[in-house]
Amino acid sequence: MRDCLGGTIVRDEAGFPTIPEPEFCIDCGHCYAICPQGAVNFHGHSADGTSNRPLPPPEQMEALLKQRRSCRFYKPDPIAPEKMEKLKEILHYSPTGCNDHRLIFFIAEDPAEMEAVRSLVSKRLKTFIKTGIPGLILPASKRYFSLIDEGYDVIFRGAPHFVLVSTPSFAPCAGWDAKIALSYFDTYAQSLGLGTCWCGFGVWAYRLIPSLRRKLKLPFFYKVDAMMLFGEPAIQYARPTAPEPMRIDPIRFKA
Repeated sequence: MRDCLGGTIVRDEAGFPTIPEPEFCIDCGHCYAICPQGAVNFHGHSADGTSNRPLPPPEQMEALLKQRRSCRFYKPDPIAPEKMEKLKEILHYSPTGCNDHRLIFFIAEDPAEMEAVRSLVSKRLKTFIKTGIPGLILPASKRYFSLIDEGYDVIFRGAPHFVLVSTPSFAPCAGWDAKIALSYFDTYAQSLGLGTCWCGFGVWAYRLIPSLRRKLKLPFFYKVDAMMLFGEPAIQYARPTAPEPMRIDPIRFKA
């Protein structure tokens, strides 16, 4: 009862937990997860003897986080179906603001579909570059524009797959939910030996090219918020990087 986020679980006259106002329950599942006896049924799911599994020890998690790299060179073949299913499953466990599960994930599972998107975006980009407008807006990126014009896949980096996340614009944490979800996806994908890379240009492609966006058939008020490339990496890194330290200051409110 103490862990119930909305305070919806209270004692009845006999002292047993009850939910007199179920409309205030946000379906977070904490009651199901916390009950040591597995006595809570949650939307038809019973604990059935399930329990937490051991977590990776800190040194393994540290290694995973430090060795995680953005991959920009991929093998062209699709990933194994069992890896794809594992990645899909982990998306359901993404934390969201107020437990809002209205996110929609789109996955380019078939490399042929990926190639169709790649081809359209490349064609539109080349046309846009010829207007000279991108060079005026982003003069520092002229080298990339030249590479795109020469046929290099600067946006999707030859990845065989991507995952795209859309959220309703009126969601409590719209935008943040999508990025948190793909952070979970990213970490798990790396643990499976896959390469990943955030793709902000891909997000803008879906926002700015109507024909791409229409293919998604998004519900009204939904917007594209985040994209991640993934696939079997064509390169392997030998060690973590040696990053410059970031600034970390303590909060001194009383000073």
